[in-house]
Amino acid sequence: MKFNQLYSLVTLVGVAGFIIIVVYLQSTQIEYSPTHQLMSELTFGENGYILIWAFISFAMAVFSALM
Repeated sequence: MKFNQLYSLVTLVGVAGFIIIVVYLQSTQIEYSPTHQLMSELTFGENGYILIWAFISFAMAVFSALM
């Protein structure tokens, strides 16, 4: 596998991971309103610690997209 293909795959997996985690957190927190609250307020919920993995996933996607 070439490095370009690997970076593309890591970018896609990173973006997908970010989206999946954020949608999961938004769906499990009933009182959260994405139109009136910041995304960082997802950390106040029961599974808020998972948001760090969303940010790590997004950072990984950005880094691999730049390569």
